[in-house]
Amino acid sequence: MLPLTADVSVPEERKALVDEALSWAGMIDVLVNNAGANPRFCPLSDVTEDGFDRVINVNLKPALFLSQTVFKRWMQQNGGAVINMSSVGAEQCVEGINLYNVVKAGLNHLTRCLASEWGTYGVRVNALAPGLVKTDFSKALWQNPEFQETISRQPVARIGTVDDMVGAALLLATDASEFITGITLAADGGQLVKGLI
Repeated sequence: MLPLTADVSVPEERKALVDEALSWAGMIDVLVNNAGANPRFCPLSDVTEDGFDRVINVNLKPALFLSQTVFKRWMQQNGGAVINMSSVGAEQCVEGINLYNVVKAGLNHLTRCLASEWGTYGVRVNALAPGLVKTDFSKALWQNPEFQETISRQPVARIGTVDDMVGAALLLATDASEFITGITLAADGGQLVKGLI
């Protein structure tokens, strides 16, 4: 394993990340775009331009340009899989995190568009959309008693864990999904089925 760090909102760091990965492994057969930012819990009426730019520059823009770089440097000739980490929030309106939800909806459409353009090169592009997962990033939600009560009413009546995402990610990363592209796979314990949150 080669641990690397990069700020994917910075073009030079994205390029260096791809250079180092290719130098070390000789290939990039799976790319997971997992960077995320939600600068402030607030309604859309209070979103600032700086906050908007930050969410776009971390959650959406790198997913396109890192994918583009990996496509041109490896996948266009060799195939592969791209997984964009989305959110079931892309299908919902939740005051306080709607900017994040809007950007994730954009990521889902980017996923479909890339899949439509790159399929003939043997590149599958899908998105994985977790529901509420217990991470530091989502702490403001899972520590909120109102959200905990809502989660108790979904079919799988608990908050998700990072481990709950592993099987879905492996499906999308491996040849088990060789006939699947352009989808957003919800791993949400049934949150969307019930229309919760």
